[in-house]
Amino acid sequence: MTTLEKVLIYEALERNKKYKEEIKKGKLSDKVKVKIEKWKILQDRARAKALINNQKRKISSLSKVVKKTKKLSQWVSIRKVKKKTKSRSQLVKELDAIFSRYIRLRDADDKGICTCITCWEKVHRKNIQNWHFISRGNYKYRRSVVNCWSQCMPCNIYKSGNYIAYTLAMIWKYWEWIVREMQKDKELIKISTPEIREMIEKYKYEVELLMKVKKV
Repeated sequence: MTTLEKVLIYEALERNKKYKEEIKKGKLSDKVKVKIEKWKILQDRARAKALINNQKRKISSLSKVVKKTKKLSQWVSIRKVKKKTKSRSQLVKELDAIFSRYIRLRDADDKGICTCITCWEKVHRKNIQNWHFISRGNYKYRRSVVNCWSQCMPCNIYKSGNYIAYTLAMIWKYWEWIVREMQKDKELIKISTPEIREMIEKYKYEVELLMKVKKV
């Protein structure tokens, strides 16, 4: 709004009473009529500008709210992604669990019964354990289908794996020189996190397949 418009509005407001009296009497000069029209126009403009300014304020406040909600939604989505992504230790635990389940299903018959590799005891697959001939600390043989077999709890826990009987069973299943090579092998390998994820998916598929085939 220009200075001239402000002055005209001020003058019109100051002389408003006089104009009202002149309107009542019905005696209005052309000069007064022009001033009244100008005053009305300027008043309308002022109202319109006030409305526009109010709308702008509302829009700016809404845009601020929208920006805040966007930031909040992004933060929530990042938090969800962080929660969904598992750590390496969690993935290793998951892989060990699914591999153990695979070994017990592999050794089970159609009724879900496994035979202990060391004492030949018949135990249901849910109550038997996956035991490693070479210690599970050796990553090369930790999830080897040659190294891992089902073993009952007494042999596994109370007899510490019943190692002598396990060695004889391994020699009977494979050749003696293969068993000796496994015992001598001290090669250290490291599995990457993507490889762990691939192995989890692989053994999940194998478990599902065995469950369908053996119907246990």
